[in-house]
Amino acid sequence: MDANDLGEWKERRTDPVRNERSISGATWNKEVAALSLFFQWALRKQYTVENPIEEFGPSLKFRDSNTTRAKVGGWRSKNARIRRVDWIEPETFRLWSNVAFRGYAVTTSGNNKLVGAGEDPSFRGRNTQRNATFVETLYFCGTREGETSLLLTLELPQKTASAFAEMRLPSSITKPGRSRTIVMPWLIDGLLRRYVQQDRRRAVALGRRHDSYSDVRWHRITDHRVKRGKLEIQIDGRRSWVNHDQLLGPDRRWLLAETEDGWEPAMLWLTESGLPANQRNMTKVVQRATRRWDSACKTAGFVGSVPYPTANTLRYSFALNWLIAWHKVIDEEIGSPPPAYSPSRYEDAYTAVQWQLGHRDLQTTMDAYLLAVKDLRGINIFREATFKSVYEALHSRHESVLPGLGYQASIHD
Repeated sequence: MDANDLGEWKERRTDPVRNERSISGATWNKEVAALSLFFQWALRKQYTVENPIEEFGPSLKFRDSNTTRAKVGGWRSKNARIRRVDWIEPETFRLWSNVAFRGYAVTTSGNNKLVGAGEDPSFRGRNTQRNATFVETLYFCGTREGETSLLLTLELPQKTASAFAEMRLPSSITKPGRSRTIVMPWLIDGLLRRYVQQDRRRAVALGRRHDSYSDVRWHRITDHRVKRGKLEIQIDGRRSWVNHDQLLGPDRRWLLAETEDGWEPAMLWLTESGLPANQRNMTKVVQRATRRWDSACKTAGFVGSVPYPTANTLRYSFALNWLIAWHKVIDEEIGSPPPAYSPSRYEDAYTAVQWQLGHRDLQTTMDAYLLAVKDLRGINIFREATFKSVYEALHSRHESVLPGLGYQASIHD
């Protein structure tokens, strides 16, 4: 394959005249990224002697000895929306969550605005506390579905009186394959503990009653410790310690942890029968919730575009929430902002969100959210009660939320 072949493929995929199922520029850019990784792999395995995406630019008609190297970016579409940020306000998130997990109905107000309308008697929800807590964690922590769905109870933060708790996500469950420490608001810490003590405990009791934890596939965590900030466990009484960065999804599923009431699954999210919830089912929680929400809005006769939250919507909304809050904190501490927006003034805000989201570099975070933040700052869209506690904690507890950043010395006495 050479540049001419790639040029033909791009035209075939993106030209609406040649292909009635042509794709958008953004989708094509994803294909370019995938092709680049594919050819890099093929080069390492020596299945090919060159990478046509990097060796030959898309404007070349023929290969010749004078060809210079071209970057992958030369193949990308120039009309793609690279800064698309879909978000929902805290008020909308709360209404969506109440409809999807708590059996609320909705109606339309006089100005065609969706509002709550009390409980829906036809609601027959299952695992509502588990699913609602799972979604709240996505929205208020900014973690990915896959990361959140594979958590162990031993990995939850220790109980603290602070407004935030720290939790380390191991590299074995993160998308980039790098561990990171995130901060968890007291609200989510409390919701997780309530789920563990209520619905999860009932599910475990049912699992014990049905003798679900005697299968030979289970392995018992006979001891655990935290060493240099990392969780380590001993399994089945062995002397060796296993770092939780080494515990992949299938390994986590069959671990048992000992509690005061006996042995139970170490996985945080359980089914009604007390078995670990399938990761694929957990990643569909938001999708199912939005389908119910969409149906409820249409039943209420809502005229207009129904907000359609996805897992990415919750993650984007979290990032904007925190960025707006950090901007407000910095403005209050070092003075009113200048007329022209200065990203360097708020670099610590973007760094905090970068760490929480697990982005590889700061520029990724700024590219994704800079324009949206500039637009939203002036309309005070995030002054809702659901975010008030997070903002107040950020304002008064810099050292516990973002240690070691440059603004800390200048804004915190």
